[in-house]
Amino acid sequence: MLRKIDRAAKVRGMTFVFRRPGGNHSIYDLDGHMVTIPNGSKVTRVECVYQQLQDKLGRGWWRE
Repeated sequence: MLRKIDRAAKVRGMTFVFRRPGGNHSIYDLDGHMVTIPNGSKVTRVECVYQQLQDKLGRGWWRE
């Protein structure tokens, strides 16, 4: 998931940077937009994170 977000950000000329760990999640910065990514890889969580990033990366960006 992180690799996919990083690639999409680079294609769009954005930065995707790890900021700090949390208890059950990690904090990342996507070109000024703080993103919380839960630890674990359940499908519902992954889709939720992808949808959070639509504002910056574009609608349906993960399907490209």
